[in-house]
Amino acid sequence: RLLISSDIINSGNIDQISNKLIELASNYSFSGYTIEQRNALESFHLLSKLLKKRGLKVIMVLSYISMNPKDAESFKIIASSSHRLLFMSYDYSQSRPDVDISKSFNAPYPWIESSIQSILQIDSNLASKLMIGLPMYGWKDKEAMIGQTMIIWLAKHSESIEIVWDKKAKEHLFIYKLNNVIKEVSSYPTSLFISKRLELSLKYKLAGVFLWEIGQMMTYFIDMF
Repeated sequence: RLLISSDIINSGNIDQISNKLIELASNYSFSGYTIEQRNALESFHLLSKLLKKRGLKVIMVLSYISMNPKDAESFKIIASSSHRLLFMSYDYSQSRPDVDISKSFNAPYPWIESSIQSILQIDSNLASKLMIGLPMYGWKDKEAMIGQTMIIWLAKHSESIEIVWDKKAKEHLFIYKLNNVIKEVSSYPTSLFISKRLELSLKYKLAGVFLWEIGQMMTYFIDMF
């Protein structure tokens, strides 16, 4: 995965950078690159064209901001330059300053669906390129909770945990209470959480889903795919 920004790549060095990436792909038998661009749309488009000429695939990472683009033409350029579009449909409360992370969710269903709709309103054919991300981890306040961390936390507070399914967000919250007072709240993916988002991908006939990331998940998640 590559991160490119306007202070790293420009028209003056793009040939040099693309040649290095082509050489790297050849040496290690890469089929392409996953790229996230920040304020470097033109550079991304040029780099993608150079890589595609050499038979390499370019996969574009989309943040929640770029999923609601104000400039539809710019977004079409991104899409035309990409083999796949990966929507980072997670870290909702972490990436929004207006959300109280102690009372929110990792990947609320309505937010994901409205983001998908905003892209397909630009061009319905983008469904064949668009993939939504499934987080294999959760959050407890500002602490990322991978599978093993979650197991330890649940075991520590097993007698004081309340599990709540939010029908709107379609996400489970794990609430630790002491003397009926909420002490900690964790959002973490479950089988139902995953199945609802797989259904969403099928509903809009998207290209598929991607996992972030396999090493962080509960081992039984793999049976869902």
